[in-house]
Amino acid sequence: MPPTFPYPGDAFLIETQRAVSERYARAGHPLDLENTVWTARTAYDSAFMPADQARAKHLRELERALGLEVPPPPARDPIVGQLRIEGGLYVDDRGPILPTFLHAGDLFALYVREPAVALQELDDMADAGYHGPRVWTHLSGDYWRRKDREVSGEDRFDALEAFSAELTARQLLPVWSQGDVGAIRDRRRFMERLATLPAAFCDAGNEAWQTGEADPQQLATMMRWYRDAGGRGIRSLTSPPGEEQHELDAYSIDPAQVFDVHGYRGGHWYDKARHIFSIPWEVRPLRRLGIQSEHTGPGELVTVTDNPHELDDEAMGLFAAQSLTFRQAYIYFCGDGIWRRQPIKANAGYAAVARAKTYLPRDVMRFGMTHGYHDKPTRVFTVPNDAMRCDHAIADDGRFVATLYGPGPDRAFPIHRSFTGSLIDPGTGEATPLQARAGEHVHIPFRRGRVVVGQLA
Repeated sequence: MPPTFPYPGDAFLIETQRAVSERYARAGHPLDLENTVWTARTAYDSAFMPADQARAKHLRELERALGLEVPPPPARDPIVGQLRIEGGLYVDDRGPILPTFLHAGDLFALYVREPAVALQELDDMADAGYHGPRVWTHLSGDYWRRKDREVSGEDRFDALEAFSAELTARQLLPVWSQGDVGAIRDRRRFMERLATLPAAFCDAGNEAWQTGEADPQQLATMMRWYRDAGGRGIRSLTSPPGEEQHELDAYSIDPAQVFDVHGYRGGHWYDKARHIFSIPWEVRPLRRLGIQSEHTGPGELVTVTDNPHELDDEAMGLFAAQSLTFRQAYIYFCGDGIWRRQPIKANAGYAAVARAKTYLPRDVMRFGMTHGYHDKPTRVFTVPNDAMRCDHAIADDGRFVATLYGPGPDRAFPIHRSFTGSLIDPGTGEATPLQARAGEHVHIPFRRGRVVVGQLA
């Protein structure tokens, strides 16, 4: 008999019980929750590991016992050749691609101190299916000094080259962010040297307006030096303080190729998802494509985040699918991706975000956009009430992606156009066949949201 440990809280139990009941229902054995006796095994596990990790372990064991099919982890799908922009899409040497990265801001600083730990993170992200890390080349000041993470890529360019070689060996391409741009003494020389290293994206500073350079023209000059020296990364300047059009455009001047945004962290999960769609739909910045380089995510270091308890696998997977569908490369973000204190893969959403690109059409950023209000004639799903969202990307050939999300409780979606497709849980990647005719109502249960990938009839 294992020793008894206190349960880690009602919220943990409720979430675990919900997930367990969903698994039993899929196996054809719905549970009577009020009369189900719950044992303490998961609480026992959670005394030794984080709650999300304990729950995932418990559910994996349960799925095996029930004979349920568990989606395999995403296969490695590296960027082939150079990531670039062609025809309004992100492409590599094979064609359209959905760039998906992992924020590991202090990883270069960690590599200088504990290379084995940093290299394990690279192995983990490659195995998970990420295209590479977003890394800060410069970290300075008391904040980073106290955390033993102060580093200068300018002074340790030899280490930066070695770190770059480790990325290449794993078929990873980085997002080079200059971090604390104010710490770079000779900006031109550093950017010209950085241009010699492989990259997917490159910026001139992390939130540069508060890390040493608020003038977009000066940031543009840095990126001009990078470009003219042969820098291969897709160029951005920095993320602005907000996501209004004048802010995004001010920090997307030439030679920037994309806008950079640190996405909305207020409200509930559905507000965070809605803001991703609203940038290309309502804000309409100068650049067609963007990069969500620091959205929201789990962990207390992810500041100014409302309702962090909502940021589970399903929410994080939904954000990634939303971003990739609506023309923005996505970077998984969490507290350990700022200052690593435990393996980044221990955080909620790690696998779900990497998986999102595998079930979306690779050219989805070319599709037209609409949403589910009654006045939109091309919609597939209609919102059942003002609390729900149905954001759509629809191609000329009838392929479409729809993201359905919101607090409910009415989730019987009226169908405006007939289709066949798949209903995807963004937390697990599980896909269920779904088809409906115009005029029908389809009830779609979820906790945070679902993604529908389909073909119009």
